[in-house]
Amino acid sequence: MVKKEGGNPIELWIETEVRDLKTGKVLEKRKWKSRSWSGNMIRLIYAHLKHESISGYTIDGVSTTLSSSSLFRCNAGAGDDSFGIVVGSGTPETYKLGNQISHGTGSGQLEYENVDFSDFYGQTFTISRNFANLSGADITVSECGVYVRKNSDVLPLILDSISPPITVPDQAMLRIVYTIKTV
Repeated sequence: MVKKEGGNPIELWIETEVRDLKTGKVLEKRKWKSRSWSGNMIRLIYAHLKHESISGYTIDGVSTTLSSSSLFRCNAGAGDDSFGIVVGSGTPETYKLGNQISHGTGSGQLEYENVDFSDFYGQTFTISRNFANLSGADITVSECGVYVRKNSDVLPLILDSISPPITVPDQAMLRIVYTIKTV
């Protein structure tokens, strides 16, 4: 396939949906094109294609080695807010969310469910996660991203601002879907 100059052969889309937990009614739905791959993504592609090691950075800004033999995963289970799709109430920083919302049912917390993957079809796949608000109050989500785990290191692959922010009412669920596809 020949791309026009300036074209982007890999697209990243974000879809969000807020749904009432009791009625199932969709309260809000959005979709937009993300432009927020982190520098680790291009480093990871480079290391694999060149079959050599290169430095990447953890969410704490600590240098770590990325290589063609490095295995990464973002298939976090329910309750694990350390990697996978993560959400926050701040503004993304260089290597992490500005103010990540933690897992739980207390004030300002969301319940993190499993990270799910679609089957790879055509040239597309999705990564999704649900976040339930059982805190007793509205929670505002203004950032999201994807963290991957490499052994004990956690690295950002995607960091996005959500503008305007999404309000997740008490007893509602936020679903975030990242779609990665070639065009």
